[in-house]
Amino acid sequence: RVSLEELMVQVLYLELGCPKQFLRLAVNSPSDRALDAAQSFLLSFGVVERLPGESTPEVEEPSIGPVAEQEPEQAPPASQSGGASRPPERIVVPDSWDEAMDVEPVAVSGETGGDGGPSRGFGGVQVAAAGRSPVRLTHLGVHLARIPVPLRIGKLLIYSFLFGCVDPILTVAAALSHRDPFVFPLNKEDDADAMRLELACDTQSDFASIVNAYNMWHATPRNQRQKVCWRYFLSPSAMGMISELRSQLLGTLRDSGFSVGNVQPRRTEMTAFDWHLPNAVLCSGLYPQIAFIRHPYKVLAGDSDSARSSGGGRGGGGGGRGRGY
Repeated sequence: RVSLEELMVQVLYLELGCPKQFLRLAVNSPSDRALDAAQSFLLSFGVVERLPGESTPEVEEPSIGPVAEQEPEQAPPASQSGGASRPPERIVVPDSWDEAMDVEPVAVSGETGGDGGPSRGFGGVQVAAAGRSPVRLTHLGVHLARIPVPLRIGKLLIYSFLFGCVDPILTVAAALSHRDPFVFPLNKEDDADAMRLELACDTQSDFASIVNAYNMWHATPRNQRQKVCWRYFLSPSAMGMISELRSQLLGTLRDSGFSVGNVQPRRTEMTAFDWHLPNAVLCSGLYPQIAFIRHPYKVLAGDSDSARSSGGGRGGGGGGRGRGY
């Protein structure tokens, strides 16, 4: 299964016209509300941008009335048309994928594609025209269309490469693709929370605790990793899957054209000082699905001025520390 947002990105990348109109041609087409929400997400995520002069959404095509209200067109007689009527052209479906890839894209006469020209087909399979698209892929969107991972994971990988923090982001992306490696046994929830807080150091970040847990697990000899998992309430299978997904994501990043060198997990824990840059990359990659804790002001009776000067403000000020990433 592919998300609707990723499908719209592929439609734009293949230049098949307007994504919303193209997806309406499907047998079980998504609702207009789902298409609008997906396009709004892509705009806010920085994957697509509106074309110049396209400030308003495209005009919906008028609905076709009942068939009974339309008069059928009369075909001209054979004597007037100059001969027998020609049968409609048949769509040739290739027998194999290799055969389809060996055939050049064909143009369908009488139909226009997303750029105003003829629509394209592959291997003789004609692609219906979907009209001109009011949006286009950004440079980030082009890179994300080439990386076969979810959009948020792909954006995390690209930003981690640009800012030089591939190692911790690989671990976080692998954990997001699989599941949380921490387990909470019955009647030991408090002990598990204490171990998780210990691994987070002074970052107050769940992601940092996962990164530190993986780095410690990776640096431990294989015959002793089970003990580490028992002590810190980690799932051995989840840690092994995260390690495998890290390798796959790193290979995907390299195959997409990013020259990433040798990435090895660090052997020391990540502190709050080390976590500033990965935290910023996570915020940009996961936006707009982020949250911010704002603590209320605490006003004491009879001393409101001093209370406001020392009370909590925004973002975990004096009134308390907001838990971030």
